Amino acid sequence: MTNPTLSFSLALDLEDCGSQLCDGAWFEYSADGITWSKLGASGQGTNWYNKAADQVWSMQDYTRWHVATIPLPTGINRLRLRFVLSSDPAVNREGIGIDDIHVYDNINGIYDGVTMTGPATLAISGNKWIDFTTDGKLVASVQPNSQSLGATNVQVYINTGAVRNVSAQYYLDRNLTIKPANKPLDSVKVRFYFLDKESDSLINAKGCASCSKPASAYELGISKYSDPDTSFENGSINDNQQGMWKFINSANVVKVPFDKGYYAEFGVLLKWKAGSETNIDKYEIELARGNAELQAGHFMKIGEMAGQGNSTTLRIYSFIDTEPDKFGTRYYRLKIVSSDGSMSYSPLRAILFNDPVLWRVYPNPSNGLFSLVYQLNNNEQLHARVIDSKGSLINEYNRKANGFLQKLNIDLFGKPTGVYLLQINASGEMQTFKLYKQ
Repeated sequence: MTNPTLSFSLALDLEDCGSQLCDGAWFEYSADGITWSKLGASGQGTNWYNKAADQVWSMQDYTRWHVATIPLPTGINRLRLRFVLSSDPAVNREGIGIDDIHVYDNINGIYDGVTMTGPATLAISGNKWIDFTTDGKLVASVQPNSQSLGATNVQVYINTGAVRNVSAQYYLDRNLTIKPANKPLDSVKVRFYFLDKESDSLINAKGCASCSKPASAYELGISKYSDPDTSFENGSINDNQQGMWKFINSANVVKVPFDKGYYAEFGVLLKWKAGSETNIDKYEIELARGNAELQAGHFMKIGEMAGQGNSTTLRIYSFIDTEPDKFGTRYYRLKIVSSDGSMSYSPLRAILFNDPVLWRVYPNPSNGLFSLVYQLNNNEQLHARVIDSKGSLINEYNRKANGFLQKLNIDLFGKPTGVYLLQINASGEMQTFKLYKQ
């Protein structure tokens, strides 16, 4: 990382005794686990220490979750981090809450200027995140899911007046338009970047007694508008009447603490195509959560879509899995129910959430044959290398994943006893195992 950065969600309720320190919390780092130094200082980063005299957090009743961000030190081979809380007796308060710890390379940061005078344009294809920036700062990121969207225009609009409201609801001072040249046929992921001060303005908005508003940035949802006339996709909702509105509620929008604010990432969309249908009554969407449920054949119904009965034309169906906080591997399938009550099943589709790589090596030690068990999303690449104690390459493996648990056999028969290194590069992550050859 060129600019390693730490962000997390923070909530505070520590006794504040003014100039005298009663309760305080801070962050420390170490290069060796023995000598510890305080990380950052008041005035650095975002929401970092409110007591400059003591370089600590000491604040009462700031119990809503909010972002805290600080640059991390560089040049340390193994960086250790810890939270420290000091409290005197007598007064009981809630303390400090920490969640959503995020370590990342903060190359650009969030755009904090005025409304863009024109869109940023990039050609979008592939399956990696593509960042849209203006003045070197992030406004949005798009993951096209292996689709070619062509030249895509992204523009951000910043409201500098009073917080706006419509239909008894305030809305954020930042709006975003995304206009691809080619309409996507499958799900596309979007990251929408916004500032902590913008969410604060929304939380503290006044002027509309009947309006609702969130208690924190983590309660925000996404209102999405699509218009056949894209000139009405313009950063204002006052003229959004002839198109289609879709609201993605807060539970289905992941909020991640980042830089001077957050990014909101939209949820998962399941799609399938029917080239023709014969006496199809409905499609039931079924789910197995994890490998244990899959192996036990435990699938549960999470939704259904009505079929068209009989049709010879191509139809595209879609369903959103709205369960919040998805993690690990989830296996989806369709139960296809015919009008006469008979049924069949589609092939399984596996999707990984949060944990991008699952891996394990066994047996270890071994007399020569090791097995690497791993799981990656479909078509992701696994690259593995075995290196001896002298740094010489012994074996090299390249495998394409299928979304399910897979096993790679590593053969060291005939090799000298000792310690070997197994280096793995998969899903953008590096992992190293020591193999003990007996």
